[in-house]
Amino acid sequence: MNSEMDRSGALFASGRDTPREPANPACRASVVICNYNRRDDVLRAAESALAQRGCPREVLVLDDASTDGTVEAVRERLPAVRVLSSAANLGYIAQRNRALREACGDVVFYLDNDAYFTDSDTVAEVVRYLDEQPDVGAVALPFLEPVCDIGHNVPPATDRRVPAQVRGFVGCAAALRRRAALDAGGFREVYRHYGEERDLCIRLLERGRRTMFLPMREVVHMISPNRNRERAERLGVRSTLLFDTLNVPAPYLPFRLAASIVNRFCYRLSAATAGARLRNLGFAVSESWRARGQREAVSAATYRRFRSLPAAGAVRLPADQLPPPVTLSKSAGGGKGAA
Repeated sequence: MNSEMDRSGALFASGRDTPREPANPACRASVVICNYNRRDDVLRAAESALAQRGCPREVLVLDDASTDGTVEAVRERLPAVRVLSSAANLGYIAQRNRALREACGDVVFYLDNDAYFTDSDTVAEVVRYLDEQPDVGAVALPFLEPVCDIGHNVPPATDRRVPAQVRGFVGCAAALRRRAALDAGGFREVYRHYGEERDLCIRLLERGRRTMFLPMREVVHMISPNRNRERAERLGVRSTLLFDTLNVPAPYLPFRLAASIVNRFCYRLSAATAGARLRNLGFAVSESWRARGQREAVSAATYRRFRSLPAAGAVRLPADQLPPPVTLSKSAGGGKGAA
């Protein structure tokens, strides 16, 4: 497939992958689940999405060349789900952009394949909120994670009882106004893994679109154990320096890069981790330098506003205290997932 990278780093290919208007104007929301080789997880996530009520919606699974029978299992067990499969593994950020192009809804929800809804009214509530708040471009949904040493280590810095403007969302539980996200260039695929969410949010903010945290019943993100911690650390450092290089305005950039490098090196530093930290930082600096041609810094005013906003993160609970997913039978029988 011939394609070219636009300056923002988001992939918009010619032909059939060009962003299009939704095929079904009556569809208000698309719940998107990107997947690679997590068949059982994606079945649970997709059923909780199908259990959403009160709003015309589709459930869209984008499978990234899985080899574990995911596509066949979803089509057999959940035929109402629309499945788009790829012949080659493209990465989840590319799949998220594909979802923006292919979705029928004007609001696109992102649900990780190891996450699930606990309430059948979540989608409808967010769509109603966005209808009332035309300047909001993205919604960060509250989410829970089991207590463990991986996952999203940033705790929520907001009062979870009231709506609040935040810096960004976490892609396991979020909603985007489709047109606003496309106008901002979608997700920058140069990130490959991690960091693409806040990058999009600062570009939305530059265009006058807020990202809001909404208090409601939480999504649960179970955190699949099939994660390479060393790789996550390496790509996390890379994403931090990429974000600075691509977005921070010139007066602040040298100081921000220096602070990011020092913070990334010193966080929980030990003699055992020092060597890997230095290698990761060298890799991140090199990659950021290579990506400098995609730099489109935001204004100083946008950057200061972004820095003043709180982060949205996970609340952690023991695994046996996490609420179960809402299912089709629960939705039909009264709606609310069990507390």
